[in-house]
Amino acid sequence: MSDFDTFAAIVKKRRSTRFFKPDPIPEDNVQKVIECGQWAMSGGNSQPWQFIVIKNGQTRHKIATLHAEVRTLTRPLELSRAAALQHPGSPEAMPSPFADAPVHIAVVGDPRTLVTSVVSASIITGEREVFHHGMANAAMVMHLAAASLGLNSEWVSVSPAWEDSLKRLLGVPEILKLPLLVVLGYAAKGPSAGFRHNLESIVHKEKYEMSKFRSTEAVLEGVTEIHRHRTEGRKSSK
Repeated sequence: MSDFDTFAAIVKKRRSTRFFKPDPIPEDNVQKVIECGQWAMSGGNSQPWQFIVIKNGQTRHKIATLHAEVRTLTRPLELSRAAALQHPGSPEAMPSPFADAPVHIAVVGDPRTLVTSVVSASIITGEREVFHHGMANAAMVMHLAAASLGLNSEWVSVSPAWEDSLKRLLGVPEILKLPLLVVLGYAAKGPSAGFRHNLESIVHKEKYEMSKFRSTEAVLEGVTEIHRHRTEGRKSSK
């Protein structure tokens, strides 16, 4: 098998897992995941990331509770949408199910590192895009590394609604950012089968092909299809 075939298999194997077993994972695997994240791309090689490895059960429970509380508060907004467009990931319990995952990795970032990048990144385009691109790159590499090791993972986005609370819980200095968590463990329920739109419909040659431009109605149909597959996948994994 070629390097590409191996890599493509890992990419397609990776799934976001919602429910985890409490079984511990090898410390060596945690270090491997973090080491791979360290080698991600970042603007000006600024390497804005730092990682907090959380194994303490009480802390993990508090993190998952903060997450669930925010989602419970915002759930009425989701329910105001058309049923077919509602996000299927409503809170199933308090705390959020990922509390059982044995390792939570808080991906902390230092926006001051952008001084290593071009001036436009800090002045013209602002720090937000370049900084968050780097953080996202690190997280994506970590998820792929986890999949290659036979681990399951979940991407937990930390919104402004609970970022400050989470930073206080973990003792993160105010000047730093905490935009996401990488949750690691073994799945308690099998992840659903992956779904992607037809590749041909999203690839353009030389310039944007207006024949592939989607109307608003087509976009909504696509979102509805995604949600349908997610809902069916969750039912089949139970």
